[in-house]
Amino acid sequence: MKTGLDRSDEKAYRKAYYQANKEKQKAYALAYYQANKDKCTALNKAWRALNPERVKKIKATYQQNNQALSNQRHSKWRANLRATNPEKYKAMKKADYIKYKDSYDAANRKACANRVRDLPDLYVKYIILWNSDSSIEIPQALIEAKRLQILIKRRLKDEQIRKEDSMGKNTQQIMD
Repeated sequence: MKTGLDRSDEKAYRKAYYQANKEKQKAYALAYYQANKDKCTALNKAWRALNPERVKKIKATYQQNNQALSNQRHSKWRANLRATNPEKYKAMKKADYIKYKDSYDAANRKACANRVRDLPDLYVKYIILWNSDSSIEIPQALIEAKRLQILIKRRLKDEQIRKEDSMGKNTQQIMD
């Protein structure tokens, strides 16, 4: 539609017209969609195929703005599936477990390695109580002493390994 206005003025004019006639415009759009469902669906699908990054951004924005609603819908869907088709629900849960098992295991290994490396209080208490009654109250000073003992043992072990490696290299050089 030519209005004789430049692009920004035309955009403002259309926006103002839409705001003034919102209900009429929505009714027209709905009637057009109902009459041309296949055409609208095909155009929408083609646009999504040509603009995957924009679609991803739009979906992420919607998800962020409607997190509670989305979670509620998903919970309702899962509960309905569980009630109506328990075999499919179990199969889906098993498939999810298999699909994400490696990532769960990797995350668990990483978390365990971090605990061993960082020596938090709970980990040190666990080591102290390894073969004893878990109801014993352990003072913070004992935890700090055990942490220090573990660090000393690790350092001695590292030095011994380095010493053995250097001796192995010397032996290998002599043999060559």
